[in-house]
Amino acid sequence: MPKVQKLHDACRAAFLGSELPDAQGLERVRTILDAIRPADVGLEAMAAGAEGSPGRAGSGAKGGGGRGGKGGARGQDSRRPGQGGTGGKQARWSPPITYLHVYECDDFSIGIFCLPASACIPLHNHPGMTVLSKLLYGSMHIRSFDWVRPMDDAASAAALATATAAAASAAAAAGSAAASPDVRLAELVEDQVLTAPCATEVLHPTCGGNLHAFTAVTACAVLDVLAPPYNADAGRHCSYFHELSSLSTLPLPPGINGGRGNPFCWLEEFQPSDDFVVQRGQYRGPKVIERRKPVHSPSSTAVAKAPRTSFRSSSIPAAPPPSAAPLPQPGVDSVSSIEAGR
Repeated sequence: MPKVQKLHDACRAAFLGSELPDAQGLERVRTILDAIRPADVGLEAMAAGAEGSPGRAGSGAKGGGGRGGKGGARGQDSRRPGQGGTGGKQARWSPPITYLHVYECDDFSIGIFCLPASACIPLHNHPGMTVLSKLLYGSMHIRSFDWVRPMDDAASAAALATATAAAASAAAAAGSAAASPDVRLAELVEDQVLTAPCATEVLHPTCGGNLHAFTAVTACAVLDVLAPPYNADAGRHCSYFHELSSLSTLPLPPGINGGRGNPFCWLEEFQPSDDFVVQRGQYRGPKVIERRKPVHSPSSTAVAKAPRTSFRSSSIPAAPPPSAAPLPQPGVDSVSSIEAGR
């Protein structure tokens, strides 16, 4: 049986009709992903062509235990913090990214993002979703965050609300593009370069780096499982964010400096520029055989890693077609709603 079929079957068992997968089912999906190689999904030629491909030097450092608690896994290159650029606004020009649609139903989706060297998927969220990402080939810088949430007492909630209001005012004074900046405090979870082969990354609805950004150090590809997929009607809308370094000197609300001791950062929602392009490609790997017909077509939910509201319609449709990717998309070519996205 093809490994991608095993992945589909494991996902159906783990995610079908369940908002949060049980640990055993999730581990089975992760184990299968760990064993998948480019040849298993029809990417052997692209992987071979990517070997030795030029790319800008990647940078980053690990914050905390890393996504899924797999810190220090083979293929991870931990470096100095504060060097990565994927958490901010993307560069003036980014090479187009290709999304290969493998499978999608109401409960989960399987797809592949192929990034040329230097391409970037801006920081984006995965509301209420569990996501497993397997780097198939190449090197990629990952920077991820989790939202800071107040403790279970009113004082903690009030302190965070006060700090957030102050940060929004400071962002507006600093020249934010938004009249009323949507600002939230987040904790850095991961900031590092991964090189294939390496362990599968796992993020959860409230932990493990639910907001992440990808930058291709070399040409690379990521196999993503999203459970459930993006669906704006169900409240799973993909939004993009950038880091507000100008607010780094603001005092943090009391009671959040414990835990892992990772850096904190204020994030603001923003609209990626039109040169952020996710184009549809043709998946040439083994076909997945459905055990039952999906409730709806892939075009109704996520496509690449871009949320629908974060994309403009200049060069991208408003909703992802069956072969599109899951993310929002400014500049998505023939794709419309991604995580619409990783």
